[in-house]
Amino acid sequence: EAHRKIFNAATNTYFYQFQKEILTNNLGSFNMPGLPAGEYLIRCNPPIGSGYGPKEMPGIYINANEQTLVNFYLATAGGINGVVYGSDNLPVMNTKITVTEQIWNPDNTYRYEYRGQTVTDSTGSFILSGLSPDKSYRVEAIPPADKYLARQYNWAYVYSNQVANVSFYLNAGGAVGGVIKNSSGQVLRGVKVEIWERNYEGKYENRDVVTTGTDGKYLFYSLTANVYHLYIAPPAGTPLAEQHIDGISITAGVTNTIDLTLYPGGYISGTVKDYLG
Repeated sequence: EAHRKIFNAATNTYFYQFQKEILTNNLGSFNMPGLPAGEYLIRCNPPIGSGYGPKEMPGIYINANEQTLVNFYLATAGGINGVVYGSDNLPVMNTKITVTEQIWNPDNTYRYEYRGQTVTDSTGSFILSGLSPDKSYRVEAIPPADKYLARQYNWAYVYSNQVANVSFYLNAGGAVGGVIKNSSGQVLRGVKVEIWERNYEGKYENRDVVTTGTDGKYLFYSLTANVYHLYIAPPAGTPLAEQHIDGISITAGVTNTIDLTLYPGGYISGTVKDYLG
C-alpha cells in the first residue's frame, strides 16, 4: 500500500492519504506506477497465515519519471495472549480484546491504528497473532455489558516469533445513558452520540460512539471512574442543533441517566459576489 503525505491547511498538520495498493507476484516483486511526486509511507501486509508480520517504510520520496526501489525484509510475526479476570477474580468470557499501534505523525503528534481484535473464551483467555515484531501495542479489554466492569488498557512489547503475555484484572465500571427527544417530546432515531474521556493531560480522547435506535436510547457501559464529555449529533438533514455535555463524572458501579432534548438550530444565509459586485 502507498500512502502519500498530505498537508491539511485547515488543521495545519500532515496526514497520510491512501493512494494505491498492489499484490506481489510469485517472485515477491511488485511494481506500482502512476504515483504523484511526493513523500510516501509504503506498507507491506503479508498474507494471513504466512507467519510474517507487516512492515512500514515512511519517508519514501517519489520523483516524476523516476523509479524508486523499495525492498522489504519481513521478520517472523509475534503475538499477544493473556487472561481477563473480573473483580471477583473469576475469568470473564466474551471480553472484546482490541490491539492498536501508536503511530507518530510528521508533526510529532500520534494516532492509534487498529491491528487486530478477538474475544476471550470460556476460560477468559485470548490470543492475537500476526503482529509486527519490535513494536509496542496498546491492548484494550472491553467486558460484556452484563458484567458491569470497567474497560482497561495495558501495553505490550512484541518480539519476533514470541508471544507477549498481558492479563487484566477488571474493576467495577460505571455507565451513562438516556433517551433523546425533540422539543415536541418525540424520541429521535439516528442520533450519533460520542463519549470522550479526560486523560492525564486534561485533554479528551474518544472512547466510543453509538447511534440511537427507534426508542431514542443510548448507553455507554464499562467506563472507568473519570470525567467524560458527550457530543450529540442529530441526524443529517434535520434542522436540529448538536449538543455538548461536559464535566460528566462517572463513578464505579453507578449508571448516570442523562436524558436529552434537541432543539432547532440557527441559520446563516448570505450572498457571495465577485469584486465587481
